[in-house]
Amino acid sequence: MIDLSVVHLIRTCLNVFNKAQVAAVSGRDITIDRAEDVITLKDVDKIVLAVGVKPNMKIPDDLAAEGFEVHIIGGCNQIARITEAVAAGAKVGRKL
Repeated sequence: MIDLSVVHLIRTCLNVFNKAQVAAVSGRDITIDRAEDVITLKDVDKIVLAVGVKPNMKIPDDLAAEGFEVHIIGGCNQIARITEAVAAGAKVGRKL
């Protein structure tokens, strides 16, 4: 079952970048690198990272050091199934 609050976020105010790497964090500006496409997002207030099977904790640590509220969920926190990760993401998303 799809959480309708997640669908609402994607349709209204959530940007999703697949296969992207965080290249830089400067204050509230985030630069991401998607292959040959580098994008700087200005005045970012929330970031959700899905980092796959090998988490890179430097990114969440750097974001926290810049003052961002960081939530580690799914496989970044502990070994988890996708349903557990999605549920944890939805729970955090509702709090944002």
